[in-house]
Amino acid sequence: MPSADATDPYELAVDVPPGTRVAVAFTELAQAVGGREDVKSLLPVLFERLVMSDELDPSIVLGMLLREEWRTWPAAEQDAIDRYLEAVWRSLLADYPSRLGSFLDAATFLDAASSAGERANRFLDIWDATLGSSADRHLVYAVNGCNFASRRPSALGDWL
Repeated sequence: MPSADATDPYELAVDVPPGTRVAVAFTELAQAVGGREDVKSLLPVLFERLVMSDELDPSIVLGMLLREEWRTWPAAEQDAIDRYLEAVWRSLLADYPSRLGSFLDAATFLDAASSAGERANRFLDIWDATLGSSADRHLVYAVNGCNFASRRPSALGDWL
């Protein structure tokens, strides 16, 4: 067991459950990334892992985009990320329960998109226009999970 004053992240990771060790490693990698070009080179792998496994925290991965000011990147790169986010969102809504890696539910996705600096409204509009029982079941789950008494503003809560 690591000591309370341990500073070596690998020593601290010993107590991390086996299923989350990769997430710890990717988190450390994300924090150690040198700059914008490093982030850009890692995005394809990170985006794939987000939808293929539950080992990553989507808010951390998408939060890298905001830190690197992705809305100032070339239009083609911004468009690729926009298309990825919309494809993930539509795929998440198409199945209930979600079978989309680290995106466990609608709230997880919306929180992660917010970490990238994206407004929830664009995704909520897609949800509103999506027909089918899976999208409806996601809505029921979201309503049941909302804390309407919370004073903290929530785009999802406001939309509901």
